Amino acid sequence: MKRGAISIEMIILIILALLTLVIVAAAFTGGMSELWKKISGISSAIPEADRIAAKATCDQYCGQGLKDIYCNPSFAGSIAGKKCNDFTSCASITC
Repeated sequence: MKRGAISIEMIILIILALLTLVIVAAAFTGGMSELWKKISGISSAIPEADRIAAKATCDQYCGQGLKDIYCNPSFAGSIAGKKCNDFTSCASITC
């Protein structure tokens, strides 16, 4: 082996070390959850039928003046922890 030459084994070890560092950095910054969703096919998009149902439920809460339920992200008709004002606006209720 000539002086200053890098072996194939060393190149492979460097690539594996860099890949490991990228995976560890992504895990600590929260990037792995988004990557896992893409890999497993879980989408964060809300189906249109669910969005329409949530809007109708929120409109009822608005009409009845139920601020506690309207502004709560865990209301009975919630989708993915969203509040009613994510689906519709209510002039009589301010969250």
